[in-house]
Amino acid sequence: MASPTDVDLPPRLKTLSQSINRPAVTLAAIVIALVLGAMRLPILEYLRPLGDFYIALLKICVLPFLLSTIPSAVRSAMVGGTAGRTIRSLIVWLVELRDNRARTLPSSTAAASQQVGHTISATGFIRAGSG
Repeated sequence: MASPTDVDLPPRLKTLSQSINRPAVTLAAIVIALVLGAMRLPILEYLRPLGDFYIALLKICVLPFLLSTIPSAVRSAMVGGTAGRTIRSLIVWLVELRDNRARTLPSSTAAASQQVGHTISATGFIRAGSG
């Protein structure tokens, strides 16, 4: 069975593929994107659907990968005997993240999110203590 790299591409496409895969080209594209984004040209709004599609596609690809690697990493930590230290670090990190978010949220945002929580629990979608 032929691998994807064994496919016979026309010479122009092969050259294009080789040049695009260089790290310098990727870094240059990132710099160009940052500069164009900072300029906020009105014509760039036409590219928004393309960017939104790319981000949605990235989420679709990354989420299953994360959902499969996290349990694997936890299992490896448990087998390797480092689970306790890892879990402690994770708990500390989560507590810090929660505290930082509570400090940085404006009071109106915090009140709005609290109201949404009360509304959800009042409608019965989420019941306290049910898991």
